[in-house]
Amino acid sequence: MNLYFDESGNSGENLLDKEQPVFVLLSHNLSQEQSLELLNNFDTNSDEIHFKKIRRYYKNHQKLIDVLNSDLIDYSSVKIAYYYKKFAICAHLVDQVVETYYFKNGMSFYEESLNIKYANALYMYCESFELQYEFNKLLELFQKMFRDKTIDSIDEFYELAEIIKV
Repeated sequence: MNLYFDESGNSGENLLDKEQPVFVLLSHNLSQEQSLELLNNFDTNSDEIHFKKIRRYYKNHQKLIDVLNSDLIDYSSVKIAYYYKKFAICAHLVDQVVETYYFKNGMSFYEESLNIKYANALYMYCESFELQYEFNKLLELFQKMFRDKTIDSIDEFYELAEIIKV
């Protein structure tokens, strides 16, 4: 069995990309025969069909609509997950920094869904209050810290966290 996942668009590791704020992941469990039935309508020499290429040609527009309206495409055959990237990075910050602090101090941050409640509160704080610029900068530094894993990136993150008292 082959299992394929594909992200819609590609902003790479930048979870704070303003042009693509939502991460979408799609998968399906169609058989090879079913997949070929859907894809054989498209004229291509490639082993893969990418939306960004086939959408350019008017001749493919109706074919795309037909595929999306096919009886093969339904809730049992296709799964889609989508996440607002800024919330995801808030949840990641909670999981990696806040939960670790509480765990080291003998408290389970996952009991009673404290991690989810804290991530929601942190995200709302980020979007709502007077420290919005500083908090967005903190998220940028958190993302950089996890990507680079250098002493400087770690210090930058914790210095700003101390200043804004998150």
